Amino acid sequence: MKEIEIGVDIQRIKDFCNVKKNFLNKIFTYSEINYCLKRSKPEQHFAARFAGKEATIKALSQFKEKRLYKDIEILINKAGPFVRV
Repeated sequence: MKEIEIGVDIQRIKDFCNVKKNFLNKIFTYSEINYCLKRSKPEQHFAARFAGKEATIKALSQFKEKRLYKDIEILINKAGPFVRV
């Protein structure tokens, strides 16, 4: 049985201050962008989603699965954040 490794990813919030719309559209889904831009500090929410996408990409790479950032969506509901691939 193959051992599965998981981890966490962190991202500097300031990296998401004043980013270009082109970058956002390349990395995030329409619903992620809308969610983040409705918040008082959208850079925090973009950074959290980016870190989640990075962690998901790293986890899936163990199975030789390659995914683009836009293939992965970090969403939130009443139970908390979750990933949709």
